[in-house]
Amino acid sequence: MASEALQGQGKFWTWFDDQVRLLKKKIAAVDLFDETLADQAASNPWYALGSMVYFFWLTTIVTGLMLIAWYIPNTSRAFDSILHIQEGIPGGWLIRGLHKYAADAIIIAATMRVYRLYFTGEYKTREIAWLVSIITLILGMFSGLTGYLLMWNQRAFWASKVFATFPTYIDEIPILGQLHLGMTTAQFMLGGTAIGDATLTRFYAGHFAMSMLLLIPVEAYFIRKGFKRISLSWLTMGVCLAMLTSVAFLIPVELGSRANRAETPLPILSDWYFLGLYQMMKEMKPLYAVIGTMFIPAIAILMPAFDTAKDVPTWRRPFFLSVGLAAFIHWLLLSLMIIKDYAQITTDPPKIWASWIVIMLCGACFEYKAMGYPRKAVTRRVVLTLLGWAVLFATFAGWTRFRQPPYTASYLPAAMHKLVVDESPEVRDERNGRYSGDDPATVRDEILNAISRPIVSEWYVASPSALEKLKKEQDGVRGCWVMMTMALLLCGLVAIATTPTAGIESLIYPSRTPRGRKIKGLGPPPKPAATAEPAAT
Repeated sequence: MASEALQGQGKFWTWFDDQVRLLKKKIAAVDLFDETLADQAASNPWYALGSMVYFFWLTTIVTGLMLIAWYIPNTSRAFDSILHIQEGIPGGWLIRGLHKYAADAIIIAATMRVYRLYFTGEYKTREIAWLVSIITLILGMFSGLTGYLLMWNQRAFWASKVFATFPTYIDEIPILGQLHLGMTTAQFMLGGTAIGDATLTRFYAGHFAMSMLLLIPVEAYFIRKGFKRISLSWLTMGVCLAMLTSVAFLIPVELGSRANRAETPLPILSDWYFLGLYQMMKEMKPLYAVIGTMFIPAIAILMPAFDTAKDVPTWRRPFFLSVGLAAFIHWLLLSLMIIKDYAQITTDPPKIWASWIVIMLCGACFEYKAMGYPRKAVTRRVVLTLLGWAVLFATFAGWTRFRQPPYTASYLPAAMHKLVVDESPEVRDERNGRYSGDDPATVRDEILNAISRPIVSEWYVASPSALEKLKKEQDGVRGCWVMMTMALLLCGLVAIATTPTAGIESLIYPSRTPRGRKIKGLGPPPKPAATAEPAAT
């Protein structure tokens, strides 16, 4: 027994040493801004995105150092100082435009770099570079957030106020709520309980210090490694700078109106890269939106652990390809919805979740085919996927039937409830109050996410138009689920029909399933076409 224990310890330390050496090797080969890919960047612009991020970052630092000469971080003078820069300083509008649009360019280039690493499959072999790219994107968005309030206009003030409430919802979690981490975090950000001079000072210090402090280790890294900082030609850098100048000239940075605490703008809009997050706050409980915001980057960082096919690009992995496309499409969708000031909390969430899930399930159907399974195995897995979708639909329907508040439109067919038209508001309040248990005049938005309400047998509405509106909302949700089901069924049938009867060796998991088991019925890999030899002369 002692020898077996020693042997087990030896295996563990051998494995541990191997992992440490592998980690050191990956850290030694990491690049911050694709500086090790200078050769590819010369011929492929996708590999120049890292250098673009660094170039735009330097542009924001240089223009920011110019702006601080006139900016005053005080609530009573901040807006006036921006106005003075914009209209009173020669070329001030251009400096401010270059600063703003270079910061936006950082977000765009960093996002495109993340997607390049994802869709080319580099994140599976260059895990540290993948981690650095995500952190770069997060820091760029945080820098934009802190700089947004410095304008001290109406839109920036209220967007920052909404964002400052995000951490407070963490206190709704039972264990963490006792520690008051959310409220403490919010007060630390604001410098108090409300946005004021302390908030502006902290945002100003964070916005300036973050770039300058990060620039020191980055420059030390380049000096030690001896890499070229920007793998761009002078012409490319000139074109990038000309694009920023053109946008600043054609679309001057808006100044807006001075911040007013007594007047709430509708809708409350943040900068463009946070619009999707703000729409999530309108479409679901704030706590769920905050948790989702924290889980999204965490899941992205752990993607190399989920995808075990190290040598296959993502575009040949249908499931992971569908996840990436679904994330991008839904971010655009949510951003457009908040711009249009559209949010139906009773009908939008099931549509959004249904579309998100069905895209990934369609990718899973084709993933089974790409794994090399024979047709019988693919058929079995596709059927199980469809059954899982049916269970999900039934669960969602049951949840909305028993847990949704009665004064909202149900996701289930209208036949499940009896809707009665009555023009008298007193009668409607009395009858509907039987189910809600609340005074309809004091109903608040957060009650729409109530945990438990009784089943409604009949619900009173004001007019036939209100009745038709409820029915249309229900029909829209039911139609969405039917369309999603048909799309999933079609993808499953196509995946089955295009799968050979005998499986072939997969490009993703050669000769084995993801769990290492031999594929039953696996046929030999396809032989390459023979090339004719040139005739001897």
